[in-house]
Amino acid sequence: MKIETINLPLVVCGDIIEGKGISIFYKTRDPILLTFPTLNKSIIKKLSLAPDLCEIHIDDLIDFLTNVGDLWKNPNYDLRKESIYLQSKITGYTVPHIEFDYKTICATLTHKVLSEMIESEIGDKNLLEEWKINKYVEIRAFPRGRVLHILAGNVPAVGIVSLIRGILSKNSNILKLPSGNPVSTLYFVLSFRDVDKFHPVTRSVSALYWRHGDKVEDFLYKLSNAVCVWGRYDAVFSVRRKTFPGQAILEYGPKYSMHIIDKKTLSDEEALRKVALNAAHDIVLHEQNACFSPWIIFVEGDGEKFCEMLGEALDEEDKRFPKALPSLDKIAEIAEVRNICTLLGDKVYRSSGAKWTVILTRNPNRMILNPLSRTVFVVPINKLEDAIDYVDSKVMAVGLSSNEGIERLKNKLSAKGVERISYIGKLSYPPIGFTSSWEYPITRLVRLVTRDLSISDLKRVKSLKNVEKLMYGVKSHHIRFM
Repeated sequence: MKIETINLPLVVCGDIIEGKGISIFYKTRDPILLTFPTLNKSIIKKLSLAPDLCEIHIDDLIDFLTNVGDLWKNPNYDLRKESIYLQSKITGYTVPHIEFDYKTICATLTHKVLSEMIESEIGDKNLLEEWKINKYVEIRAFPRGRVLHILAGNVPAVGIVSLIRGILSKNSNILKLPSGNPVSTLYFVLSFRDVDKFHPVTRSVSALYWRHGDKVEDFLYKLSNAVCVWGRYDAVFSVRRKTFPGQAILEYGPKYSMHIIDKKTLSDEEALRKVALNAAHDIVLHEQNACFSPWIIFVEGDGEKFCEMLGEALDEEDKRFPKALPSLDKIAEIAEVRNICTLLGDKVYRSSGAKWTVILTRNPNRMILNPLSRTVFVVPINKLEDAIDYVDSKVMAVGLSSNEGIERLKNKLSAKGVERISYIGKLSYPPIGFTSSWEYPITRLVRLVTRDLSISDLKRVKSLKNVEKLMYGVKSHHIRFM
C-alpha cells in the first residue's frame, strides 16, 4: 500500500517554519502521512514577540481580511486548490463540502459583513478606536492581548471563524491546529503572506501543532490572556484545568441540533416536500459532525409520509453534496443501528448501501444510537410542545417548519437552554447577530474599560440637573467632584 507523505510547515509570528519531527497518519482509502516541525525553545520564545494590534485601526484590519477573502474567492488560487485536495484526502469530505465552507468564509470576508459582525456584538465598532459616552462614563474596548485557540477538526471553517474573531478584537493569536484537520486553518494563515508578509496581522498570528500533553502547552497557557476551545468534553475539561484566574475562557463544546415540523406543514404536501428538501440539506452538510447538524426530527402527527419524502430528498441532495465513501467501521456501525432499530419495532427507511438512514420511532431516546453519517431519527408527537421534554442545553439549534411554530415555541425552547432558533434548512447559515454558546465572542475577547466623566462634562453634554445624585445615587458632601 503506497502512503503519500506531505511535509507541512508551521507559522510563527508570520514566518514559515519547516522541518520534520511530528507526524499524523490518516488511514483513509488513500493513506496519507502529514509531518510537522517539532516546536523548540527558539520558536516558543518568538511567540512572545508577536506585535500588538491595539494601535491598528479597525478599518485597516477589516481591509486586510477583505484582501485575504479576495484571494480565496479565486478557485485557481494555489493555496485554495492544495488545501481542498489535502482536506478531501484526510477528512473524507467531498470537494463540494469543502468548497461550501470556503464560499461561506469568503462571503463573510467583506468590509460590510465584517463591520456588521463587530457592530452586532459590541454595538459600535468605533469603540475599538475611541472613547464613547455611555450614561455617566466614557467607555472603550481594548484587546485582551493574546488569544490561544484550541481548535477542532470536525468543520473546516471552525478555526478560520475563531481566528477572524480574534483579529477583529485586535488580539494576537496562537492557533493549535487539530489533528482531525490541520490543513484548513493552516492554509488560511499561510495566505496572509500573499497579501502582505510584513503586515501587523500577518506578524501577529501563529499556527502550531503539538501532541496532546506536550510541555509546550503549559507555557502557551501562561502566555495567553484568553483561550477559545472547540471540541469534545475532554478537550474543554483539559483547558479548564490549565487556565488561570483572569483568563477569559470561551467554550464551544459538543452539541447537536434538531428539527420540529408542525401539523399545518404536514398537511400541505407541497410545503412538506420543500421542508423535506431543506431538512436533507441540513443533514448532509458536514455529515452531521457540526453542532448545527440535526440528529432528530419531531413531527406533529404521523411521520410516514415525511420519512418517504425525506429519503427522496436525501437522494437528491447527494447529487449536490456527494457522500464520501464511509470507512468499513462506519458501514458496520450503520448496519448495526439499522438492525437494532428494526428488531425494536421501528420502521427503517434506508438507501442502497450506507448513503442515508431515516428511522421512524416512538422513542426519542433512540437518538443515543445515532452513528451520524446522514442518519436521522423521526419521532411523531401529538403536539409541538411534546418535543420540549427532549430539549436541554446540549441542543445548539432548533429548526422549525413555520413562523407560527417559532412563535409558539421560542420562549419554551429558550428556557430549556437552546441558543439559536431558526428555520429548517437554515441551520448551516447563521445570520449576523447570532450568538455562540449564548454569548457574543468578540465582546468576550475585549476588555471594556470605563472612565468616570466629570460633573462639568456631564452637565455640558447631558444638560442634567442633580448629576451627582444620578451618577452615584446620593449627592455627596465630603467628595469634591471635578
